[in-house]
Amino acid sequence: MAAARAAGGIRSLLEPPARAARPPRPAALSIAPLSQWPRPNAPLELRTTGAATGPLTLTGPDGTAVAAARRPDAHVPEWSTAMYWPTVAGWHQARVGAARQWFYVYAPGQWRGPEQPQWQLAAAQAAAASAVTAASVESTGAAGTAGRETWPRWWGYALLLLGAGMLWLEEKL
Repeated sequence: MAAARAAGGIRSLLEPPARAARPPRPAALSIAPLSQWPRPNAPLELRTTGAATGPLTLTGPDGTAVAAARRPDAHVPEWSTAMYWPTVAGWHQARVGAARQWFYVYAPGQWRGPEQPQWQLAAAQAAAASAVTAASVESTGAAGTAGRETWPRWWGYALLLLGAGMLWLEEKL
């Protein structure tokens, strides 16, 4: 009886489980601009998800098509990004494989309000950084030697004389 149980146990280990784990479904094919307020002559990063091969083709409102090279993401294998510099304002279309995404590039004078907090934050950070830099320059003096001070030469001569004297004394003892 014990032998039958042992044989049954081995057999159950060799058989595949009744419900095997399924491989994950591939990510849906999609394209998304990563900038909220794209502008002409400014970089726009586009993220593609689930696209296997092929370049990202971008068509502007004037009908000109541009192919952008995609760079795979280092952390998420399904993602890849492409950099695009739109030249004109208006509706642009991004295509890769069967996926299509429309996005609007705003003219330089449009929608400045939503970006204003970002500008104010950047200006405040720049002002704080320049104040810290100015304070550190004032504390180090006009020479600009932060944390470094030269020693007088006589210290080197004294150490050389001490070392030579010790070597001379060692021979005499």
